Amino acid sequence: MKRLLEKGLYASLGFWLLIHEKADELIKEMVKKGEMAPEQGRKFLDELSARVNEEKESIKNRVESLVQASLKDVFVTREEFEKLLKKVSEMEKGKGSASSNYPPHKASKK
Repeated sequence: MKRLLEKGLYASLGFWLLIHEKADELIKEMVKKGEMAPEQGRKFLDELSARVNEEKESIKNRVESLVQASLKDVFVTREEFEKLLKKVSEMEKGKGSASSNYPPHKASKK
């Protein structure tokens, strides 16, 4: 599951990088043709880069949340494990050990 989510994250990042690259090419072409001032192109790319970084963080956070939720469904936390150990220990102390509650096992003779 985690591997699948990582692949999705990388695909999303690749998508955003491709958009950035194509936008850069388009802006350079527009500046070259005089359709856009170099400052406007730089500003646009800076805004696009900021947006890509925001999206990257958002995707990363969503993937981490999904992984954590998936792991929580499958595994117990350290805290839960320690509570269970404490509970078992208390039960053993309260009732004696499980083996002392039963008579010793006698091997059957044939």
